[in-house]
Amino acid sequence: IDFVKRKLKSYPNWFLIYDNVEKFTDIQKYFPLDAETWGQGRIILTTRDSNIQNNKHINYTLHIGELNENQKLNLFAKIMNQEAQTAFTEGQTVEAKKFLREIPPFPLDVSLASYYIKTTNVSYDQYVDLLKKNDVGLTNLQETILKESGDYNKNRYSLVTLSLQKLIESHKDFEELLLFVGLLDSQNIPKELLNWNKKPDVVDNFIYHLKKHSLVRMQSSSFSRPTLSIHRSTQAIILAFLAQKLNLQEKDHHLLMQAIANSLVSYVEDELDKDDFLRGRQLISHLERFVTHGKLLNEAINASI
Repeated sequence: IDFVKRKLKSYPNWFLIYDNVEKFTDIQKYFPLDAETWGQGRIILTTRDSNIQNNKHINYTLHIGELNENQKLNLFAKIMNQEAQTAFTEGQTVEAKKFLREIPPFPLDVSLASYYIKTTNVSYDQYVDLLKKNDVGLTNLQETILKESGDYNKNRYSLVTLSLQKLIESHKDFEELLLFVGLLDSQNIPKELLNWNKKPDVVDNFIYHLKKHSLVRMQSSSFSRPTLSIHRSTQAIILAFLAQKLNLQEKDHHLLMQAIANSLVSYVEDELDKDDFLRGRQLISHLERFVTHGKLLNEAINASI
């Protein structure tokens, strides 16, 4: 540390970058705090922990969100045409835009699709089909291709499942809450609904850990109640991961599914008893989504919903 301090102090206006920070305490003793000791400079952190914005040492945060249609197309075309240095024709642009609507709108996912198609020469439809099946061969080959094209070798499935494993290990009740949000509509899940399944302090802790891994987005609706949303591709990975881990097809897990269904039914009935039909109407999408998981539900659960 002393060596780095001396070096940094000798350079005015230095930049120091900490890449992929999991928690601030990991770097705290290496973090420049005193200008007299470290000199004048700027520090950049990259992290998936959205809670880090609350740290008193962080002055500004830039959230990298979803790409718009043109950004997705530009990134896709840049990788696909890297060697040829030729632009897409009008017809190719239309086909590419249609394909990219099926891909999660994040730089990692667009890059993965570009490198995979460029390397394997599969069609757009074939790639989308592999994505929907969560094909293991696709996952392994994606990581190999990424590693050969640069230093990064993690795809979305491996990143999300690693985060899920850490989250589940941190609290015994998080597994059931994860399954709950995996069975609902991915958008605008009322935080109050989760409180009907677990104690509010457990739910608060759960949301904190979801944000720590950038798995969730919090917002307040027009009715000023907190809701959380998960990107649909992330939610699909959550449900696939838990279905395999918990072997949800087995009858032993009907009790778990029944407990979740009971929470949902009780919350909806409570909302309707308040005669607030606008708020009640917002729950229809969650009920409709829940009953689409027919293979995981028995007749009693279906009837209650």
